[in-house]
This record gives sequence, C-alpha cells and structure tokens, in this order.
Amino acid sequence: MHQNSTNLAELGSRPVRALLGSALWTESPAAFGLYMLCFAVHAPAERRLGTRRWLGVAALAHVGASVLSRQAVLFGIHADRLPASLARTVDVGVSYGLAGVVGVLAHRVRPPWRLPYLLAAAGFFAYPLVTRAAPTPTSGTSSPC
Repeated sequence: MHQNSTNLAELGSRPVRALLGSALWTESPAAFGLYMLCFAVHAPAERRLGTRRWLGVAALAHVGASVLSRQAVLFGIHADRLPASLARTVDVGVSYGLAGVVGVLAHRVRPPWRLPYLLAAAGFFAYPLVTRAAPTPTSGTSSPC
C-alpha cells in the first residue's frame, strides 16, 4: 500500500501524512509533465492571489476533494456498489489543488475568453475520466495525478 495515498486506509490511520504526502507525490515519472503544467498555473495564480490566498485555495481544494471523494467511495463500499478493494486504491497527486486554483482563476479571465478557458479546463480534467476504463473489482483505480 502506498503511504502517500489519500485512500480510505491511509486517511483512516494517518490523515495528515496522507493528505500532505499525496499533494506532493507522483505515482510515476510520466506524471512530471503534469507538475510542469502545475508550475505554469500556480506561479501566476500566486502572483495574482497572493501567497496566503493561493496556498489556501490549493490546500482547501486538495483536502476537500480528497475527503469528499473518499467519502463517496466509503458510501459505495458500504452500499455494496463498489468493491472493498477500493479502500486501498492508490490516489496521489496534485490534481485536486490544481483544479481548485484553475477554478478560482476563472474570475480573473475576462470575457469573451472566460468561457473557452472554463471549457478547456473542464476538458483537461474530464479527459482522464472519460478515456479510462471502468475499474474491475480486482484492479481498483489510480489517480493520474
């Protein structure tokens, strides 16, 4: 099991370590491209929002989305709609914090560019969900970031 994952097992036993580790960890070297994108988004966001607000948005998005998604998995397992093996699925990466910062920056994009910005952001985050095969009871899932 991956100790930096925000899965049910790690959040239940070491929540702070899991949340901090997950925000800074990548599962594979291929995900470093996402980190480069993150720097391209986070640097201007910090400059526009200020360090405290930027860090607050990224942290709140990461923690909030991690807890909400794990709660959904927990409810699915208890309702026998998801396999119990999903409690130990590896979920690491910066995507929740990145999504929160990208969303907050939408108010800084001026019309007529705001709608294309939001559509591109939604497409970027939805693409892995749409293209990934559904998990099987034995395989689990893993976040790309």
